[in-house]
Amino acid sequence: MKKVLMSFLAAFLSLSALAQSTQPCVVKQYNQKEQKTPLPGVEVMVSNAGSTVSDNAGELTLAFRTLKPGDKVNLVSAKKNGFELMNTDAVDQWNIAADQRPFELVMVNSAFFAQLKARLKQTSTESYKAKYEKAVKDAEALKRAAKISEEEYYRQLDELETQYMNSLKNIDTYIDQFARIDLSEVSAEEQRILEMVEEGRIDEAVEAWDKLDILNKLLQEKRAHKKLTEAEKAIREAKEEKKDNIDHLKVSLRNHIATLKLAGGKENYDKAGLMLKENALADTTDVDAVWEYAEFACNQHDFTESERFYLIALDIYSVLFDQAPDAYRADLGKTQNNLGNLYNHLHNYSKSEEYYLQALENYTILFNQNPERTYRAYLATIQNNMGCHYSDLHDYPKAEEYYLKALENWTILFNQNPNVYHADLASIQNNLGSLYNQLHDYAKSEDYFLKALENYTILFNQNPDAYRTYLATTQDNLGMLYILLNAFTKSEEYLLKALENRTLLFNQNPDAYRADLAMTQNILGMLYNYFLNDYTKSEEYYLKALENYTVLFNQNPDVYRADLAMTQYNLGYLYILLNAFAKSEAYFLKSLENYKVLFEESPDTYRPGLALVQYLLVSIYSEDGHPASQYDAMLEAALANYEVLFKEDNNNQPIIVDLRLRKGSRALEAGDEQGALDMWRKVLELDPEFLSKQNGSTPLYEQLKKLGRIE
Repeated sequence: MKKVLMSFLAAFLSLSALAQSTQPCVVKQYNQKEQKTPLPGVEVMVSNAGSTVSDNAGELTLAFRTLKPGDKVNLVSAKKNGFELMNTDAVDQWNIAADQRPFELVMVNSAFFAQLKARLKQTSTESYKAKYEKAVKDAEALKRAAKISEEEYYRQLDELETQYMNSLKNIDTYIDQFARIDLSEVSAEEQRILEMVEEGRIDEAVEAWDKLDILNKLLQEKRAHKKLTEAEKAIREAKEEKKDNIDHLKVSLRNHIATLKLAGGKENYDKAGLMLKENALADTTDVDAVWEYAEFACNQHDFTESERFYLIALDIYSVLFDQAPDAYRADLGKTQNNLGNLYNHLHNYSKSEEYYLQALENYTILFNQNPERTYRAYLATIQNNMGCHYSDLHDYPKAEEYYLKALENWTILFNQNPNVYHADLASIQNNLGSLYNQLHDYAKSEDYFLKALENYTILFNQNPDAYRTYLATTQDNLGMLYILLNAFTKSEEYLLKALENRTLLFNQNPDAYRADLAMTQNILGMLYNYFLNDYTKSEEYYLKALENYTVLFNQNPDVYRADLAMTQYNLGYLYILLNAFAKSEAYFLKSLENYKVLFEESPDTYRPGLALVQYLLVSIYSEDGHPASQYDAMLEAALANYEVLFKEDNNNQPIIVDLRLRKGSRALEAGDEQGALDMWRKVLELDPEFLSKQNGSTPLYEQLKKLGRIE
């Protein structure tokens, strides 16, 4: 018995699991000419879905056990005391709607409906009788006038009586159909005619209908519709022909642009960009053209244009995705991912993260649906980009998490198809090298950079034009790493190789590769400045970097202000070493101006740069020839920023000690002994062993001791 019961339950659950299709329904009360209103408490029963009652909003949902969208729905009953169903014809046409458009049930007050039918029956019956009696009298008049024979007369009487009796048999059907006309859904003119019928003025109503000439109007509309249909057919055929032409010309345009890119040079890239833009603007619903120009503009570092056109593409794909999620999820995710990349370039990290997370959600859904197709590559791409994003935000644990996930996916793909995924594997290896460099895990950093270099070298040898920029980036990264490892000969070797590749790329397309060239020039300037003590070469590379960053800054200040500020700082520091203090001050002041703007936008990010420039200006202003007020103002500003920094990084302790000593000395010069003593005490709070480190003596200490402020 237990086995039978379990089998029954299993069968029942199996059937229950099929109850997948639902259909919303709204029940309304008929109010004659006024708008219909929601009607609660109506019990609706349909085949295959059981019974449901409308709520206070007149709404209910039919849940079908086995029916699916498109299937016919059979209403069994619609019940509420004092009401009955009115729109029977519409209900007979019900099919489960795929778009979930609600069914509408119209209920009418039973008493009103009965009275309406009674009035209509009286009016119609009287009209039938009057017309029958008039026809009989007309036949009698013809017989008296000897216009018809007696035999014809009786034949006509029989015919009239038969017709009259048959009409009376169908009168209830006609009355029911007429009573169900919804006055709220017809024109005011038609409402007046229908009211004539209810009032018994049925002949006037017929005349009024004749005046409206409905049939001719309908025939005219049908003829016009037929013409439009024929025109649409001709237009459709013409559009298909144009589409074929457009598709062919798109390929030709793509080939033209490919040739321009291959030729290189600013003029050809400008021409290619203009052609892509005009093609996109000619029809902004052509999402492929919009996308292609957005991507080109981004590669050219024209981020304003790129943002504009990516957002157009996003709008298009969002609408298409709402209509068909499965068909357009990949395109939407790709657009979100590229917007994330764009805003990352623009340092708008909140927007970047917003779009990356949206892309990650869509790529994860796609991957879960089919992990073995290209969706693994989509997922790895966004994981890599999010790793870059969190690395820029110095959230290294998250960056490592996403990079390692991307590495796992790219490795799987590379093992399946090395030719296709070789570059992606090299890219993630390069990014992990950069991350471990930032984490000071130099052994891991070198390991990943060398793996990336090996892969990019193979790819470069196969296709130099495609992979020169990636090879140069890895060479740059190894150059910077070997600076940290004090392997300066290796560093110079890799940086000069990177410079050679960057210069070739810049000569082909200055707009696209100016920023990369400037970066390598700046790194070389630092190598020769700080580590190889070749100040002539350092100055040469710094000035070249400055020239390029100035061009970029003038084109896009928001993106390149930080790079320009850093290069100005580097030159300022170099000229201190060269004892060219006027030049040093000039560059530091320019750098300070830019760091102040950056600091206003992001204090936490740019306080270290601002504070360091202020500190070095304090050193310059301490020399003869500078106003004391200038020195004091810069001293206060630098100290205030380093006091904040010290809470986060005690490596700044020596600078803060120096600034406090300077401030103490300035207080004594101004006669403020207490202020000087307070500064001395703050020095000792920061470094209790400071005096012993100075062999028991320092100028501020000696002066305070002489004044009797220190025993």
